[in-house]
Amino acid sequence: MEIRAIHREEEIDRGATARSARSAMLRWMFGLSVLVCILAIANLHRRPIDYARADGALDAFRGSSVDDTRYLAIEGEYPTVPLPANQSFSPTEPLEAGKDVRLIPLAPSDQVDKQRAYIMRYNGMMMELLHAKQQHGRDIQRSEPLSAPLFVFTSLLVAVPFYLHLYFVYLLGPYRLDGQRWPLHFWKEDYWEYTRPSMYADGAQFLLMLLWIDIALIVPWGVGVGRMISRHPLP
Repeated sequence: MEIRAIHREEEIDRGATARSARSAMLRWMFGLSVLVCILAIANLHRRPIDYARADGALDAFRGSSVDDTRYLAIEGEYPTVPLPANQSFSPTEPLEAGKDVRLIPLAPSDQVDKQRAYIMRYNGMMMELLHAKQQHGRDIQRSEPLSAPLFVFTSLLVAVPFYLHLYFVYLLGPYRLDGQRWPLHFWKEDYWEYTRPSMYADGAQFLLMLLWIDIALIVPWGVGVGRMISRHPLP
């Protein structure tokens, strides 16, 4: 009876330890999701344009460099897209709201003239940049902007290797020789201890290999998803 009681207590302890490790994994995953969502939402909000100092031509050049080649127009005025006096749109120029033209809010009454001047310089430079591309045989083909929910979801895709990392660490817990089912520290000097083969009993080799593969793929995966996002401008 005593032996059975001891085994029963050991099973209870193991169950409690497993639940604690699972709870730690879920907390880390939840915290990571919240952090990614906050950063994504923060990046969705564009900084207000200082029309007194901003250079429309320079901003257009910067936008074109990240494949955001949309013209600017004021909300409520579309399809009016201001251009400098010496420029005009071709009849075949695509001007679809959202995809080809980004609408911005009307500035306060004391900045309306400066806003219009900024937009004219922006659109004029953007037209020159697009026509330069056409002269090199490249058609104007704009990508659909990412919606806010899709941008947040795509940002979460960047964190997939980190979710897998946490999951593999959790699965490796029962094989640890030190009795710890979850790393005591992730970011301190003993960070790599839970990735060493000497930390685990026989049978953990395959999971440990998956963990190392996941670590190796973190940067390539992030770069790949980041490039996928960069091909579509933000709203």
